[in-house]
Amino acid sequence: VRVFTLVWNNSNRLCHSALEADKKGLTKIGKRYIEAMGQYDILIDFSHASTRTVLDSCAIARNKVFASHSCVRRLSPFLRNIDDPAIRAIVKCQGLVAVNFSRKHLGDRSLFEHLDYLMQNYGSECPALGSDFDGIDDPVISGPDAVQGLTVEMAEKGYKSAAIRAIFSGNFLAFLKR
Repeated sequence: VRVFTLVWNNSNRLCHSALEADKKGLTKIGKRYIEAMGQYDILIDFSHASTRTVLDSCAIARNKVFASHSCVRRLSPFLRNIDDPAIRAIVKCQGLVAVNFSRKHLGDRSLFEHLDYLMQNYGSECPALGSDFDGIDDPVISGPDAVQGLTVEMAEKGYKSAAIRAIFSGNFLAFLKR
């Protein structure tokens, strides 16, 4: 096991989910669990976690952290999306936020707008792609081969090829190497 997701849509004995209790975080057992995981080379994934869970975890984790498939709550107020305080905590821990391709999560904003928000507000090492093709039924991009359209859109909006490569794969590769 190299990646551990703390929670899904329902809170559990370790922590709370964004959908159920965004202002509640790690439980006592969850805090001990995060501390124990520090002994192992495991990545902690905060997609689905409450904002408070992310903040509590980042304060004590020795592991690398990230959100593997989360849209930005400021752009689309769906509770499952990741909030700015959680993004800041992840970035402070040298993590990244990968945006998923769900219409429901993106709201009335485009995939590009979510990626651009992360880039503009949190730096070039923060955004990545986290399609969630295996977990959504409403993708804005139909499959891996259709991602090319996003490349064109980013270039048309002024993104240089190095920034596009970083978002498509470079940020994740650098994160994994760390």
